[in-house]
Amino acid sequence: MDDNSLIFGLESCSRSLCAVTADTEKVRFLATTQAPTGNHSISLLNYDDDDNQIQRQIFKTKNENWKISSCPQDAKR
Repeated sequence: MDDNSLIFGLESCSRSLCAVTADTEKVRFLATTQAPTGNHSISLLNYDDDDNQIQRQIFKTKNENWKISSCPQDAKR
């Protein structure tokens, strides 16, 4: 049996997570984090199933983010 497990940790507590459903070519998620120090962020997580790795792009925010959702429509259309 092939073990393809993958764990990815965020530096702060995550308050919400959603799949980016408009992109059918890639596996992508949005996750929000917040900390008492005011280090709030939204992370775009890209999963590469060929390499079994996750790349992360971080967007810093000033406000606490309690929920998130992605647009269900493809922006290319």
